[in-house]
Amino acid sequence: MTGRRIDWRAEMPASLEAVDEYCERFRIWQTQFGGELNAFEVELLLRELLNNAVIHGSAHDAAKRVFCHLRLKPGRLLMTVRDEGPGFDWALCRRRSPDCVKTCGRGFAILQYYARAVRFNRQGNAITLIKNFNSSEEGTTE
Repeated sequence: MTGRRIDWRAEMPASLEAVDEYCERFRIWQTQFGGELNAFEVELLLRELLNNAVIHGSAHDAAKRVFCHLRLKPGRLLMTVRDEGPGFDWALCRRRSPDCVKTCGRGFAILQYYARAVRFNRQGNAITLIKNFNSSEEGTTE
């Protein structure tokens, strides 16, 4: 990427099938524009955000919409996902430690480990991640 900003906005039904389709299109987009990104880490974050929007935010209601905005800038990727659900108390959930024997509840740990910053809107139905690449400055939650 040569000093320019690239935006990609998408809207999809709140379904896991739509998440899979979006991630397939993301892989193509990433190879065209984000060759410096760690594809595994970025898709892991993207899937975590989208799956949470579908499962928790929209309760698998395909009549609801999930909105995704990716902004690629030199050295970083901003990922914003918003759903039409009621939101949640992200500050309370952020303080909980993941239970290593459960199959769910690890989302915050994943986000904090792989993202530079994690930000929520007040309602708790939108999240923005900043993912740096070519940097070791990952892992803060704001």
